[in-house]
Amino acid sequence: LLNPETGEAWLQYAKTLLNELSFATSTSPTEVRESGNMADALNVIKYAATKALQLLQNRVIHASLITPRRLIHQGTPVEYSEKSVVSSIPSTTLISEAKSLLSWVEDADSLNRGDPGSRASHVSLQESLLLDPSNVFAMEVLQILDELNNYS
Repeated sequence: LLNPETGEAWLQYAKTLLNELSFATSTSPTEVRESGNMADALNVIKYAATKALQLLQNRVIHASLITPRRLIHQGTPVEYSEKSVVSSIPSTTLISEAKSLLSWVEDADSLNRGDPGSRASHVSLQESLLLDPSNVFAMEVLQILDELNNYS
């Protein structure tokens, strides 16, 4: 089970919603756009991606040291290492995925309303690629946005 208080769970939720939206638009694109469900779906995906990014970034920003403790086991003290360790922090890959997904949703929402993509989303996609140069999704979205901007 996924913990709803983790960025990983929210990111997985956003990806699942995106896949559902992708399937719905591929099977009946006109119906999805005309019903207004596209904007609603994008808003839900945007919320999930924003929540994922916030939770993941908070784990990085508020990482804490875990100090070792002594444990007395049946009268015999057992000592752990004297070195402190950092609490778990998310991988840059997860943060990169959340950033790129959020940028894509914001751009898709803008395009759905007839607005051009923003410069801020380009910067966010580039930051995403700096965090994880192998993020294929971010590369593809950036390439598509560049092509759209060249044609407009």
